[in-house]
Amino acid sequence: MVKRKRKHHVVITGCFKEEFYEILKTTHESIGHGGRDRMISELSRKYKNITRCDVEVFLQLCEPCQLKQKGVDLIDFQSHPDGKYKFILVYQYHLTKFIILKPLEYKRAEEVAFNLIDIFTLIGALSILQSDNGREFSNNIVSNLKDMWPELKIVHGKPRHSQSQGGVERANQDVENMLTTWMQTEKNSHWSQGLRFIQLMKNRALHSGIKMSPYEALFGCKVKVGLSTSNLPKEVVNNLENVEQLLEIFEKK
Repeated sequence: MVKRKRKHHVVITGCFKEEFYEILKTTHESIGHGGRDRMISELSRKYKNITRCDVEVFLQLCEPCQLKQKGVDLIDFQSHPDGKYKFILVYQYHLTKFIILKPLEYKRAEEVAFNLIDIFTLIGALSILQSDNGREFSNNIVSNLKDMWPELKIVHGKPRHSQSQGGVERANQDVENMLTTWMQTEKNSHWSQGLRFIQLMKNRALHSGIKMSPYEALFGCKVKVGLSTSNLPKEVVNNLENVEQLLEIFEKK
């Protein structure tokens, strides 16, 4: 048991792992299903051995929270096809707000599932998949995911909150606006190429809800964009052409 210095401060104590779930559940409900950072702040006032990882695992098991934000959605670009691509898959992990964008040829559950497998094997799979494209479509996605990856256990969650629905629509509109701006700026009509850059811009920007960028929330560090994000002066970076020159700079320090 550890006490804070002043008498009027609360006692911070440890707890057994068997107690974690009930403590997390009680705390979570007491703050109105608040997010990770609010839970960590609240728990740190009383307990010393409940970690950020414990909180994140619990939040993945909280169905009301899983249903607050979408998992996957589609943007229809049939009016502006880019060769074979006519749709955009928008995937977002609700805890970190990290977004992944992928061009699709068709609006088919099997193609969506194939791309989701690519995402899940890179950053891990969620427990509940929420989609605004209809229950039958979402169930077909889950069915295809099970066929491709039998050990994967995932269920479809139905959107329940109008506020979340509005958030999805705003996010999709944001992607469309950023993509249009990119095409105009780069004078490039191939929006499937621009998706990667829009994805990076979204993930490196500060998110007001989590008070950090989605990239930082997921990976624990800021985005690196080669030497341009290093501590080297810009004029030095611009003149670098090979690794030998870079090593010379570090040797001088």
